[in-house]
Amino acid sequence: MAKTSQIRLSMFRKHSGFSQRELAFLLHIMPATLSNFERFEKHPTARILLACEIIFGARMRDVFPYFYESVEAKILRQASILFERLEKRQDEDSEAKCQLLLDMIQHTKPINPGV
Repeated sequence: MAKTSQIRLSMFRKHSGFSQRELAFLLHIMPATLSNFERFEKHPTARILLACEIIFGARMRDVFPYFYESVEAKILRQASILFERLEKRQDEDSEAKCQLLLDMIQHTKPINPGV
């Protein structure tokens, strides 16, 4: 992953005019912890993800794209495995779950803006 996509939190913070100390105060964390998030040396907690959405009015995938894409990739791998298991069954519940998994996989595929 390109380094620029790892430091979006810093970009959002600077664009908003907050210092690290001020944003850390809003997030109720130590400035060193914020620095670790900005350098992608530490994964944000769910509370931090939600707080950044509130503070910046931006989606978590925009503020923390590397983290978001990492979680998304893991979920899609697991969804594929589960789909293969359920696909072999012949009951309605399994068919419905397979459809939900297919829908999830379809809506998480990246959109190619040049196409």
